Amino acid sequence: MLKRPIESTGGLARSLTLLLALVALTPAARANDPLALYLTWQQDPTTTMTVQWHTLMDVSATSLMYRPLGETTWQTQSGAYTPFPDTPRHIHAVEITGLDPNRDYEFRLPGYSDTYKFRTMPADSSQPINFVVGGDIRQSQSRYRDMHDQVAKLDPMFAVIGGDLAYDDGRADRVNNWHQFFDAWRDRMVTPDGRLIPMLPVAGNHELTGGYTDSNDPNAGRTYFFDLFKFPGQPGPVAMDFGNYLSLVTLDTGHFVPVPEQNEWLDETLAERRERDVDHILPIYHIPAYPSSRDFDHRRITEVRDEWTPIFDKYDIDIAFEHHDHAYKRTPRIRAGEIDPTGVLYIGDGAWGASTRDVHDPDEAWWLDEAASVNHVIHMTILGEYRLLQVIDINGNIIDEYGFIPEPTSAALLLAGGLSLFARRRRQSA
Repeated sequence: MLKRPIESTGGLARSLTLLLALVALTPAARANDPLALYLTWQQDPTTTMTVQWHTLMDVSATSLMYRPLGETTWQTQSGAYTPFPDTPRHIHAVEITGLDPNRDYEFRLPGYSDTYKFRTMPADSSQPINFVVGGDIRQSQSRYRDMHDQVAKLDPMFAVIGGDLAYDDGRADRVNNWHQFFDAWRDRMVTPDGRLIPMLPVAGNHELTGGYTDSNDPNAGRTYFFDLFKFPGQPGPVAMDFGNYLSLVTLDTGHFVPVPEQNEWLDETLAERRERDVDHILPIYHIPAYPSSRDFDHRRITEVRDEWTPIFDKYDIDIAFEHHDHAYKRTPRIRAGEIDPTGVLYIGDGAWGASTRDVHDPDEAWWLDEAASVNHVIHMTILGEYRLLQVIDINGNIIDEYGFIPEPTSAALLLAGGLSLFARRRRQSA
């Protein structure tokens, strides 16, 4: 058990892919479900929701019907559809705006008989807000499906994916990886009371051919990622603001945009949110600054550490989520490249469904407090200024726990204990 501190390619390939998709697509979906169905956000999650789904070529105008759960009158919202490259599918997207915070809604899609549910995010963090963060998903189907099941039991409000979703590398002969990814998400990422779990995906190196902006691959940059997900300001970094209590700052570790080109945006984004006094500002990205498995001096790791961590230090960021290494890690709090109780805690390392790798020994790697070769997600609960991180493995066990308390008062400690109890009860009731 880990420690738990509490502190203050070509035309032939494309044709073959289309043929295989036509044969394989329909049996994977349940009779009353679209081929893919997933939720995400383009604007404030307290008052909006973006619904996306896939159909075959016989498409009609994109729209859906929705209403608050328990009401009788349906409203209609229109959207748009685009082709899913190298497949017979079309990708439909409808953004619903003007919703009430912290309210359950149901919706129906044209041509399907089932009704689906979602919940908007609360307007503030006066009640517990819980979500999961993890990355590097679809490398082993059995592992990521089992991990999905454990995530759904946590009853999270949403999930953040820190890159490497389907491991397709932007290749036509791997497009079926996306079909399998969406099959599992539609069927398994559903809460115990039947709500669909929204996702916020971040780009990783396996989202595109060549992996990085400096690749020599002649097809470098080819991707399905931006066809499949609606984002504000992509390609590039994005800040998703939940009211004024949470900001998820998603960065691109050199896949579509070079790391240094994001520095000015990152500085301005963190400065503006500090000025607004946002309680929880969380950078999330793929390549780690402090690796659990790879070489500490790897050039891409060094670049992230040199370019971004000084900006995190400047704005007193508490937590940064990292991925890519296919293991679990938690650092001590680090500032200016040294252990410092006022610094940033770097946590994660991307092992939702990926094959795990051997890790550095924390006794010999100064930048690691904990490291383990284990599939996991990080379950985060926030309440006001306080936050609790619980690391959940593929069997549903809590293997690590970390709490952030602004001031070591007895009231704060009591609240932290309440957060931990709340998180455990949610898991037990599921």
